[in-house]
Amino acid sequence: MSKIEINFELLNLFNEEEINTVCKNADFTLFLIPIKDKRYIKYAKTLGRLDKKSALVQKLLPGIAFGLYKKGEEPFRAAIATQLDRYRQKFIEAISNIEPPIYADYADGFSYEGAIFTVSEQGGKKIRHGDSITTEEKYYWVRRQPQLPSFIPGIKMEKCGRLILKDNILNVFCGSFSSELSDAEFNYLTSYLRTNLKIHLLEKQPEFVPIWPPVVKTENGYIVNNREQSVYGYVVSGNDSPRIYVYQGIRKIPDELVSANHLICVKVWDQEALVNIDRKYVSSGTLLLKRPRAIITNDVEIYELIDDAYVSLEKENVYRNCNKILFKSGHQTDFILVRKNGQIEKNGGIGEYAFENLQDGDLIYVLQNRCLVSIFVVSIEKKQGDMKISDEELYRLFGKFKGTKKVRLPHRLRIQIYEIQDKVVLSKNYIDNVLKSNSISTAMIKVLEGILDE
Repeated sequence: MSKIEINFELLNLFNEEEINTVCKNADFTLFLIPIKDKRYIKYAKTLGRLDKKSALVQKLLPGIAFGLYKKGEEPFRAAIATQLDRYRQKFIEAISNIEPPIYADYADGFSYEGAIFTVSEQGGKKIRHGDSITTEEKYYWVRRQPQLPSFIPGIKMEKCGRLILKDNILNVFCGSFSSELSDAEFNYLTSYLRTNLKIHLLEKQPEFVPIWPPVVKTENGYIVNNREQSVYGYVVSGNDSPRIYVYQGIRKIPDELVSANHLICVKVWDQEALVNIDRKYVSSGTLLLKRPRAIITNDVEIYELIDDAYVSLEKENVYRNCNKILFKSGHQTDFILVRKNGQIEKNGGIGEYAFENLQDGDLIYVLQNRCLVSIFVVSIEKKQGDMKISDEELYRLFGKFKGTKKVRLPHRLRIQIYEIQDKVVLSKNYIDNVLKSNSISTAMIKVLEGILDE
């Protein structure tokens, strides 16, 4: 469609929330064409393979397109206006093809109170009599009456337009049905929809919730460690026997799973797996991403406590070798310590939080914005029986005499240091440097000879 043919005035008929909905349900080809322009190369790299069937494209592209639309980028304004025009044409066709009388009780999907529609890239689709809808989806309600029933609770819709078909004027409302109601109010709402529109409202949004192994939740999906082949999770569904579809990578045909007490095991063979509950299309669902777990926490510094000195840890290294860890947080952060004996300790906020007396196998979960962002696995170096000085003490001494005068390393002391080289972790770098340079602090010689000769 040329620029002259694009009806940009359509954009003025919708608010940002409605435009965002259009982006999520649009024909992604409209966005993939302009995204290839060199101006948007950083977005193209984020999407990877520019194929509208890619799960990553389907997950990220709508948000990118909406963001560029809000910035006033004309190629994306044009793409959205084009999509809106397609919706309008298909919606009018869908309404026009309905046999009169459109409000007869026996008309498929229509009643005196009108009809509920969904809109996707395929066009407008009626919710048929007997079908189910959920409280979390956006719908279009077409009705002859100029207002919605004000006496029914939970209808969160606003008028968004009108359709004029010959002598009939139809009012179109857009929005959703709320679940934030009392039991009595929700029952009243579902009863009204069931009686007057012959559709069933479900409170639960179908969803797959990963349980084990621990995964990291991001806005793009759940990050699964590269080594994991299976993810166990719970199926949230209003159906007693939910339909479960799993798309591996870019495969068009999903695997269909059966749950046991709403629990399933999802095999993640590819780098991506999309899990859909009660829906076979791939435009939504839970995305599992196999990635190396190298998570950087937001504004959180992590230290080992060696005596009274702070020793900074590298955040990508999840295996620690001390029994004291200190977190300094400048952002609201929750810490959950799961000890090996099953004891659970929780702390958090903004400031300093220390965990002491850690044991090998303890786990520390770090959460921000109600998302798991990092996991620390405590691995304590076991002490050797013939080690006459602790690793922490040796580390402290090397640090204390680091700047003092150095002399040639005595042969006998060199042998003694060499023997403890593989028994230390914290002071290993100091010992390696001593052996490599064959020199050591004079003060350190006296200290080590007194300890190692005992």
